[in-house]
Amino acid sequence: MASNPHVSPMLVAWQLADSAFPAGGLNHSQGLEAAMQSGRVGCTATLKMFAVEMLHLQAATSLPFVTAGYSSPTPENAAHLDTACEAVLCSNHVAKRASIAQGKGFLAAVTAAFADLTVLAKQIKSLPNLNGHLAPLFGIFSRKLEMSLDDARRLYLFITLRSLVSAAIRLSICGPMQGQRLQADVASQCIEPLLSSPAIRAQLALRPREDDETFLWGDEEGTPTSGAQAVINGTFVTSPIIDMLQGTQDRLYTRLFSS
Repeated sequence: MASNPHVSPMLVAWQLADSAFPAGGLNHSQGLEAAMQSGRVGCTATLKMFAVEMLHLQAATSLPFVTAGYSSPTPENAAHLDTACEAVLCSNHVAKRASIAQGKGFLAAVTAAFADLTVLAKQIKSLPNLNGHLAPLFGIFSRKLEMSLDDARRLYLFITLRSLVSAAIRLSICGPMQGQRLQADVASQCIEPLLSSPAIRAQLALRPREDDETFLWGDEEGTPTSGAQAVINGTFVTSPIIDMLQGTQDRLYTRLFSS
């Protein structure tokens, strides 16, 4: 995007946040459908609790990969982080499937929408054994689209919340007006506090060293660590219940969503 100074990074962020951007996120309920059928979510109050827990979970498990992708927007880094993301999600086949589906959709949509990114996108697509997980790709292309790191992380959480609310409306858990009120309430309650929380800010300490040419990352004390291992060490599960509910999606007798 540097070659087109007339396009504001804010406008690019709005385009990525638009539900019309065909990245495939609206095909997934992030475990909400399973939570509804299990009886854990059935009204606006329980939906709000679920949304808050989901944002905390995404901040803890996905934002490290967004941050790591943003730090080094190269095909080599994409390959390393994709492998690391596969390792983190190996215990939740439904979440892994959703991450790959949305990542491939995001890569295709970015390629179609932004001509300046075609070369990088093709290089990433041509990587051998690439799964295509969403979070690393989101970070990489956010950097290439000249968004700030905080804006990229903020946008990732917003898209997560927007897709969850959309799924809730289609599942008739809430109406469109209730959904918009809930989205505004949860966004103000969670997104900024999460980004400024000590646990999430600590993920930024796992950053590439400036003299790094072998994908070694320095921790807060500057101790070299394997880049992929550093990202894995920065992830943690905040809601095992949601993690387990996501894994039951394939066993639902009837379902609207892939995850």
